[in-house]
Amino acid sequence: AVRALVRAHPRAASAANAARELPIHCACTRNVTTEVLAVLLEAHPRGARAAKLGGDLPLHLACHAGIPPASVALLLSVHPDAVHAPNTTGDLPLHCAVDALAPPAVLQMLLRLHPMAAAARNRRGDTPLDVLAVAGRRQPGGRRAASAANAAV
Repeated sequence: AVRALVRAHPRAASAANAARELPIHCACTRNVTTEVLAVLLEAHPRGARAAKLGGDLPLHLACHAGIPPASVALLLSVHPDAVHAPNTTGDLPLHCAVDALAPPAVLQMLLRLHPMAAAARNRRGDTPLDVLAVAGRRQPGGRRAASAANAAV
């Protein structure tokens, strides 16, 4: 369906709403398939570099939504430097990923491209491990999930 919509109206992939959200931003928050992300990125590759209000790139949103590793890999293939970009609260994509208790494969991808992110502090002074500790306490089964994510970091 997304492919048909993009074919019918190719510029729609680059049209932002009032919050400066592109379709790629919305897709990343809704945990769509990797194929949908690929269609949107093919139609508007610069969308991977576009920050919405609040400074979130699609990678921040995807990491916070807990999208699958293949989708994170796709976003990183288009804009690998996104791992270095803080949003307006100072969160790197790694902060967002640990907050969502992302799979270890996602954390490993982010750390491979930006190993120093593990020590980076956001504007609240939190490192990704600080964020992980809070996320693990508030999620059901958090201790086990937090331990798995901690092992990846």
